[in-house]
Amino acid sequence: MRIAILGATGHIAKGLIENFISDTSHQLFLFSRSLASFNGYPVELPEKRVTTLTNDSFGQYKYDAVINCVGVGDPQKVKELSGQIFSITEKFDRLVLNYLIQYPKCRYINFSSGAVYGKEIDDIISEQSMLKLAVNNIGDKDYYAIAKLNSEAKHRSFPELTIVDIRVFSYFSRYINLNAKFLITEILSSILEKKVFLTDSNDIIRDFIGPKDLFNLVDLCLKHPGHLNMALDVYSKKPVKKMQI
Repeated sequence: MRIAILGATGHIAKGLIENFISDTSHQLFLFSRSLASFNGYPVELPEKRVTTLTNDSFGQYKYDAVINCVGVGDPQKVKELSGQIFSITEKFDRLVLNYLIQYPKCRYINFSSGAVYGKEIDDIISEQSMLKLAVNNIGDKDYYAIAKLNSEAKHRSFPELTIVDIRVFSYFSRYINLNAKFLITEILSSILEKKVFLTDSNDIIRDFIGPKDLFNLVDLCLKHPGHLNMALDVYSKKPVKKMQI
């Protein structure tokens, strides 16, 4: 397959690319803001099967599938971007949708987020789960969830196109930025720096998935013989509590 990956220098993308490269039948087109972003890339990129490009070159090639890894997972960066999260999400999503309208047989894998369920989750997530949103008091903590949900809703409005939104809740790999403000990175940083990790007594639950399992899901979506237009929640066999970690 000829696969385009947007946001190729991001955390999730690196794990996917490492696994895709091991399959010599794939031709990868990796996109980022600048070619300099690929300097010192942690995954070896075979020149015969991998082409690195800037985002403005996206429409110049033909692909069998597009994987959109553009996004900001780090809570601190989400906070810093504030309302810009809407324009960034829309920009790249619109780029791919325009391409799909031109080439409707192309498959689109979009990385969404478990954030679409909102900040307050009272029970186990299911098909009946609903987003609770104070519509008269929307703040910057809601922007990320709304931007992701807006993309998903737009994708469902194109039922004739093959689009899969993969909702990631918590993801971990060796490519994670240890300076990111995630629970797991703060714990790891404390271990590496031999510092005491301070936290409150609120025993939150996390649901981690790793690179291989996530890649296997993406691979199944790409190889699925039929038409898909849906969202998938990605979760592990069993969640883990903060105090267990």
